[in-house]
Amino acid sequence: LFAEPFFEMFGAKQVDSLDFSTFEGATVQHDLNQPLPASLLAKYDLVFDGGSLEHVFNFPQALKSCMEMVRPGGHFVQVSNANNFMGHGFWQISPELIYRSMNAANGFEVITVMVRELHGNGRTAGKFHIARDPDELGWRVELSNRRPTYLITIAKRTGDGPIFAEPPQQSDYQRLWDTGDGAVAPTRPPGLKANAISAIRKIIPAHVEHAIRRPFANKAYVALSDEQVMRGQFGS
Repeated sequence: LFAEPFFEMFGAKQVDSLDFSTFEGATVQHDLNQPLPASLLAKYDLVFDGGSLEHVFNFPQALKSCMEMVRPGGHFVQVSNANNFMGHGFWQISPELIYRSMNAANGFEVITVMVRELHGNGRTAGKFHIARDPDELGWRVELSNRRPTYLITIAKRTGDGPIFAEPPQQSDYQRLWDTGDGAVAPTRPPGLKANAISAIRKIIPAHVEHAIRRPFANKAYVALSDEQVMRGQFGS
């Protein structure tokens, strides 16, 4: 079962699918490692990546192409690997990558970036959590967990200028270069005492630590209910 019936159910008048090969009936044949042909630029109201880009070696070009296919005012929606999918494809991606790519300089605005764990060998899913922008927080938005985790992006194209005219830079290093501060952003929220945490971990059995670990229990993540997600209520 492919996605065409799903999008048509929501009113899509034309649904194209893009692939390197036509062996599954794709309507557009193109290698995402290569730049787009002019005929595909700004063609679509919605571009959806449901798990393709992690399989493309030239990821920056593939992401750029997906962004270029969106018309101004249209949207890019992506569901991709974030954690614990090693070997599934070439890449796993992070909130930092999305926020630095889908910004005003590239003619985009992030509506939301969410993460969601899979439970029970993928049979069920955990809560949605908004992953906040590391640049706004001032620290890296990391995730150390035990379950396969997806990253979900919704972004709107707001301009029609060149994309990646300047390569994105990681926000904490950009701040370091701009200010000459000399201190790389912390990898955990301020206020957590690394030495105390390390000492506690030494006396807690590993199975107990796994049971009580709460990877989303910091200000970098905001929990959402399924109803909030369905209604598009992403305000954090």
